Amino acid sequence: PPPPPPMACGGKSVIVSVPFMNDNYSYVVVDSETREACAIDPADPEATLECAKKIGARLTTVLTTHKHHDHAGGNGRLVAMMAEEENGAVAMKVYGHARDGCHGVNARVEHGDVVRVGRGTRFLVTHVPCHTRGHVVYGLLGQEYEDDGETAPSLADVKAMFTGDAIINGGVGAFFHGDAKDCYENLHERLADVSDDCLVFSGHEYMETNLRFAKAIDVADEITANCFFAILLHRHKRASTMPSSFRVERRLNPFFRCRDREYLRTLVETKKEFAKAKQRPWWHRYFGPDAKTLAERREREVENGALARLLASANHELAATKEEAVAGMNMVINLMSDVFSVIDARNGDDEERRVFVQYAKHAAASGHTRVVVSQLIAPGLV
Repeated sequence: PPPPPPMACGGKSVIVSVPFMNDNYSYVVVDSETREACAIDPADPEATLECAKKIGARLTTVLTTHKHHDHAGGNGRLVAMMAEEENGAVAMKVYGHARDGCHGVNARVEHGDVVRVGRGTRFLVTHVPCHTRGHVVYGLLGQEYEDDGETAPSLADVKAMFTGDAIINGGVGAFFHGDAKDCYENLHERLADVSDDCLVFSGHEYMETNLRFAKAIDVADEITANCFFAILLHRHKRASTMPSSFRVERRLNPFFRCRDREYLRTLVETKKEFAKAKQRPWWHRYFGPDAKTLAERREREVENGALARLLASANHELAATKEEAVAGMNMVINLMSDVFSVIDARNGDDEERRVFVQYAKHAAASGHTRVVVSQLIAPGLV
């Protein structure tokens, strides 16, 4: 996608998105006072350096979220390029977490560290292991934070967060080195104090697919459906979905929504429907249960599953327990194969296309074609 326009953020910084390959993003964040800049996950170092030169910024720092090549693979090359810069060599600091051993890192970060760029740009580091063991996110601190060496920064002070693959607009990255419990602790414990207004800059352009899935597992939710079609309209104009916001993620992202018991009950019912509709194995024509008996057996399997059993014994509180939410996240993952066995992940199905045609016509007729992704959800709807 073409990059979104630069965005002033935190009172002291400007964020510039650098799209590369088919669906990746890196970022250049410029300290507005000194023009010093950092590159976040510059896996395409040539594009990153070209971006910095176009805006008159001087790269001094790299922030690496995690070790995967499409995030850390450009670190070494960018360091080499900056060491040979014709306008003055720069010995770049390359930050990353020790547990990931990211390519080219020469400065280690730990949970709670603050990384400084220029005079006024500060990033708070939060360790969020799951996608990889050493995954971190970088929170851009607002001007309210007094960097006096004594005051500890808070996630409540963060105005924008660079999430790599820990949060990918509308979803999360695969659990390569963690599980649903780690994901829960990331979203609902480690990042719990982040403001709803905090912007989310992730590493991939996956929001259309992620909301297509979110809509399919909660078909009665009109808010998710309307937001999905707004994103589809946005993407048909080849517009970027960066940034999202924590308010949007907490309302639309299935992994955030697993804190809600009613949502978990919806997941169980959705799983039952997919289980009953699942194609009967061909050999059942010759032996095995008939179609009705098989559907009933599959439904009972869902009812006897971990999430359904937990909900059956739950009290009347709306908020799910940690155990319930973790089971819900496992159910979300389980539903992915069900949904994408009947719906094309990238292109949807005929019913989606039929509805979208009508949605697009009404949007054009009413003049409501501009989409601000971070404002899809109004305050009070989380």
